[in-house]
Amino acid sequence: MPSSLDWRAAWTDAAAVLLAATVAENAVNSLSCLLDNAKNLSIVLGWSKGFCALSVATFSFLQSAGCIALVASPIYHKVGSVGPSAMLASTVWAEALFMGDLGQPLFLLRSVCIGLSAACLGLFRVDLSTRNAQLQVPVDDWVQFFETRTRRMCTAAKCGAHCPPLGIALLAWAWRNCAFWQEGGVLREYSRACFQSSVAVAALLFCLGAQDSRANARLSEVRETVVALVVPRRFRGMQHRHAKQL
Repeated sequence: MPSSLDWRAAWTDAAAVLLAATVAENAVNSLSCLLDNAKNLSIVLGWSKGFCALSVATFSFLQSAGCIALVASPIYHKVGSVGPSAMLASTVWAEALFMGDLGQPLFLLRSVCIGLSAACLGLFRVDLSTRNAQLQVPVDDWVQFFETRTRRMCTAAKCGAHCPPLGIALLAWAWRNCAFWQEGGVLREYSRACFQSSVAVAALLFCLGAQDSRANARLSEVRETVVALVVPRRFRGMQHRHAKQL
């Protein structure tokens, strides 16, 4: 890996991709079950099925647009990440509220995790001056105070060294234990909610890791330590095998 790699930017980009992939999958799933979702929504709210179908399709369209704006570099550099992140969080929460999912702990956890990850990306995806221009607030506002305190706490807690590996481990666990694409019926929905919650938490961990101002230095130290431990062992093993051949 190149030593010039900016790990903070890499973790932030990874968090954006994970969150966008999670919400995009939710949008595709809603469209694939459009008629069933419209029927359930009609029963819950008492609206017509046609209007409910239009509402579900609108939520899916807004979620898809937010995902594209969050991961496409030309778009989020132009419009920022506050709007797309707010759109993702609000549509996911509105959909869960209308569909009655918030009464179930796992689905509530999914909505909370996606909301927190979206909020973190909205605050930290772009630089402070750009975000303040988007929000039309002065430089010394509460957002700057929150960002500064968050970065101080993340740096003190060494999140740059701890959070990203935890996020990677969580993704591996979710892929192994929450493979909803292999399930069916009710179990598929619960596995899907578990998988999405895990991915959203991993995105949040990547965001927190990126707020460690010493993340690049910490990861370089970890890499040097691993190389120092692994390379000599391999070299000694090669020497031992060469001695046996002689």
